[in-house]
Parts: sequence; C-alpha cells; structure tokens
Amino acid sequence: MTPVEGTAPSLHSGGGGRNVTLFLLGYAVSVMGDQVFYLALAWYALALAESDLVAGLVVSIGALPRAILLLPAGAFADGRGFRRVAVRASFLRMVVLAVACGDRPVPMMGALLAAALLFGCIEAFYLPSSQSMVTTVSSEDTIERIQPLFSGIQRLGVVAGPLLGGALLGFLSPRMLFSMLAVVSLVSLACLLMVREQCCRTSLTDGRPLHTLGTRMLGSVKRILANSVLRPCLVLIVLAEFAASGLTNTGYAMLATARAWDGFQLGQVLACYGAGAAVAACLMALVVPQRAEPHIGRGIVVAGLGFAAAGATSSHTLASLLSVAAGLGSGVGSTLLVTRFITQARGSDTATAISVMSLASFGAAPLSSLYCGFVAWIGAPSAVFISLGAVLVTVGAWFSLRNHVECIE
Repeated sequence: MTPVEGTAPSLHSGGGGRNVTLFLLGYAVSVMGDQVFYLALAWYALALAESDLVAGLVVSIGALPRAILLLPAGAFADGRGFRRVAVRASFLRMVVLAVACGDRPVPMMGALLAAALLFGCIEAFYLPSSQSMVTTVSSEDTIERIQPLFSGIQRLGVVAGPLLGGALLGFLSPRMLFSMLAVVSLVSLACLLMVREQCCRTSLTDGRPLHTLGTRMLGSVKRILANSVLRPCLVLIVLAEFAASGLTNTGYAMLATARAWDGFQLGQVLACYGAGAAVAACLMALVVPQRAEPHIGRGIVVAGLGFAAAGATSSHTLASLLSVAAGLGSGVGSTLLVTRFITQARGSDTATAISVMSLASFGAAPLSSLYCGFVAWIGAPSAVFISLGAVLVTVGAWFSLRNHVECIE
C-alpha cells in the first residue's frame, strides 16, 4: 500500500492535537460504556426473568427507538450543530445511568425496561452527532487520518467492551456498575465540553427560509441517494455489512457448534477477527493510500476469501488465523470506505448521511442472520461462510473494476 506522497499532515500540531485527542478519548470511553451497558442489560434481565426471550426483548426495546429516531436525529444534528447535540445527549445519558438503579441494590424489571428505552432514544441523537464531529474537529488535510483512528477506536471498543463488562459483572453489584457507567459517561461529557469544532459547516439554509425537520430530512436523503459517489459506497456498505454481520453474529456460533468448539474457542476466533479489523483500521491512519478505491475493493476481497477459508477448515488454529486475515481485509476495506463516504458527505448533510449509513447497516444485520440460519438448515455452516465469502469477493471485485473503468474514462 503506497503512502501519500509528500509530508503527511501532523495530527498533533498546535492546539489541534489536543482537540483531536480529547474527541477520540471521549468517544472511546463512550463506546466502552455502551458495550458494558448493553451486556449488563441482557445479563440482569436474564437473571430477573430467567427467560432468554425476555432478555432479548429488553435489549431490543433499546434498539428499536434508536432505529426509528436515527434519521430524524441526524437531520436535527445537521440543523442544530454536532457538538451541541452530542453534549446534550451525553448529559442525558449520564442522568439515565445515574438513576437506573435508584436506591435498590438490584434493579427491577421496570427500571431496566425504562433504562433501555431512554438509552436507545438518547443514543439515536448521540451517535450521528458525535460521529459527525470527525468532520468538524479535523481540517481538510487531516480528516483522512483522523477518521481511520476513529474507526479503529470504535472497533477496539466493540471488542474490549464485552470483555470488560463480563469481568465487571462478576464482582460489581448492579448499583455499583450503573454508578460506574454514569462516571464513564461524565468523563465522555467532560471531553466533549473541552473539544472545540475547528471547521465551519455549510449552512443548511444557504440563505433560504428554514424548513421543517421532516422536509429537511427528506431533502437530505434525496441528495445523498442522488450523489454519484455516495450511492455506490452505500450499496457496498449494505452488502459488506450483510455478509460480515451475519457471519460474526450468527455464522461463527453455528460453525463452533458443528466443529464441537467450546465457548472459549468461539470467543477466541471472534477476538482474532476483531483484533485484525481494529489493527487494520488504526494502520490506515498511518498509511494513507494515494487512491483509496482499489484498496477498498481488495480489502473486501481478502475478507471474503478469509471468511470462506475459515468456514471450510476443520482446524481451530487455522480458522483463527484465517479470521485474522478476514479481519485485516475487512478493517482496510471498511475503514477506507467509511472514510470516503464521510469525506464526500462533509457539509450540510453529514449527520443525516451517517444516519442513512447506520440504518442501512442495522437493516442488513437481522436479514443476514435469517439468511445464515436458512442456509445452515438446508446445507451446513460451512456453506454459510463460503456463500457470504463469495458475496464479499464479488462486490469487492465489482467496486475495484468500477473505479478502474472510471479512471480509464
């Protein structure tokens, strides 16, 4: 992978380095806290109800308002300002966590349901606004380095959060755990309050009268879908998320059952994939390709080949190594793809564009789990890996070929 020619812009020059560090630290703490919260939510719901169905229902109650409100929340953040919305959402999240347990040593089911519902609503506003701040804390010449760092921190949080949550659940009472999460949210809030947005965004109105939130939202979505750069990126994100989320959420568990692996071995394989993806995402901040498009396609092709081979082998060690390769390919492809998407969306519709991208990912995940179950039922878990690996190879090759043809023209 060829680095950008010339001297790379420093992320730590002047006061910008402190600004970026505070932003990334605040988001990293927030991601870790979110992962611990959702794990605790499912754990305590299962302990109270002794039902897998109820535990799943409690977690889904938190995910439902987030999915419903995500798009209008993105349009709202575009209109009101990313930092302002992120700070207020972070404050409300801290309040919800602080009162989640009340005076009881063990939370009641009603308190868990209320916490899940409120947390999901707040997250719908926090996610697009905080993720859009990447474009306002960075300059034009540093965003392609800051966004990969942001993606790497996000991936590391998703991997490390459940591990930390599992350890904390073992020796902290519910009241202490939620109190700790409130403190974590306070730290994230303090970091956001000290961050200063350095880039001015394009005005939503451009001198025209203000429209209603619904009108602005629909107009933003139309502009995003009509954009010749954003549209193919969005298609690739949906297809890649369909394959990757299905395999990591469902496919590996099916494969572990078929191969007679225990829970530790399953976690080890998934950790190998997550570690590979996180390392690759962080490396993209150090090695910026001159042209990202070919590397996006190649990374997705490598991920597809790694997944297919991991599903075909019966060796746990080899499956772990191949999962690292799949993670590295996925980390390179997805990080550069999201960076390209956000860079192109930078302006008046940034938060709405991120909401559209997140909604597409959320929608692909449950469908891919259904696909995995159906294919494993009529065939075998290995068929799931091979078929979805083929999907990734196909779309990665399509994206590379498409951009190669455009360069020739």
